[in-house]
Amino acid sequence: MRVTARTSAFRFRSKELDLQEVGEKLRVDYILLGSVRRAGNRLRVTVQLVDPKHEYCVWSERYDRTLDDVFLIQDEISSDVVEALKHQISGISDSGETAWEQRKERQAKDVHVHEDYLRGRYCLARRSRESLRQGIAFFSAALEKDPTHALSQVGLADCYNLLGYYSERPPREAFPRAKAAAEQAIALNSRLGEAYASLAYSLTFHDWDWAAADKAFQQGARLSPGYVSIKHWMTWLHFARGEFVAALTCIREAQLADPLAPIVNSHVGFGARLRGPHRPRRRTDSKDAGIGSRLRARLLSFGNDLFRRRTA
Repeated sequence: MRVTARTSAFRFRSKELDLQEVGEKLRVDYILLGSVRRAGNRLRVTVQLVDPKHEYCVWSERYDRTLDDVFLIQDEISSDVVEALKHQISGISDSGETAWEQRKERQAKDVHVHEDYLRGRYCLARRSRESLRQGIAFFSAALEKDPTHALSQVGLADCYNLLGYYSERPPREAFPRAKAAAEQAIALNSRLGEAYASLAYSLTFHDWDWAAADKAFQQGARLSPGYVSIKHWMTWLHFARGEFVAALTCIREAQLADPLAPIVNSHVGFGARLRGPHRPRRRTDSKDAGIGSRLRARLLSFGNDLFRRRTA
């Protein structure tokens, strides 16, 4: 079973939804709808699992909890959705204890840590110099409250990786910080695939250690097979090694999992260019409209440099 990445799903947040259209764009058979209302310390979460093709509500539930129960709500909703899907899809296993144990390992122990982490991820997704610096501040605040929160270390690593990649900070300063944060995340939770992906990013773009990067990417993929960034970032390792067919396979797998992510769609088109001007290319211009002009310029600058190196 494939779950569409958050980047694509969130493009429909706060919009009037035509469920059939959303289902077609995301290439999914089911859509999870939800709303959250907060009054002081009280939360009301309403969730619906919908079949968009037939516009049929498969399952719905309402959860009334306190803010302190936010992680419990997440677990309850996840468990209830899986139970609802079992009646719709064959092949879902009843034994999910290991997955739930791993999920609990990832969770923050405090709701305030979780809030700082989510704010950091929001800033990270915006990919500007200022937002990345804000992301570092949020992840650092989360780690001050809970030094054992491995996902916040991953967030730090990703922010520093991107600052180094875009040269918004000197790469020789940013990438070692990213690598150290990723290694700390692995030390805190060695089953966190995202941490290995962040480490592999540093090894690819700064150390140019292809073998070590490949090993880290493979470990990350084994631990977190649904993490889109692994396929996305591994594309560049294949490009660097001249493995253009493998690179295009990787980026298109990332696109399948996150079909509306601007950065992924832009790299699909760029990958076709690296493959060679005589090959037909898929048009992705309309899908990468969400990329800012500065980011597009940096992507093209990096890509042109890589292209010249590979074809010199």
